[in-house]
Amino acid sequence: MAIISLRIDDSELEIFKNYAKHHNMRLSEIIRLTMIHKIEDEYDLNVFREYENEKNNGTLNVKPIGELWDELEL
Repeated sequence: MAIISLRIDDSELEIFKNYAKHHNMRLSEIIRLTMIHKIEDEYDLNVFREYENEKNNGTLNVKPIGELWDELEL
């Protein structure tokens, strides 16, 4: 497992520690999960933007839900 060093102000450290304590988690776990959530949020936003662009450009390819169920054999 890798170790990452992070430099922060003492006041920020206290905020992070208090947050971790409030959620009954280790500080490293809070930082790791926060980064994962940030990456997921950016990915989701990019997918949404692509959808909006395709919709606005008239290039969005959609199917009726029944066709999807048939393709998935549900």
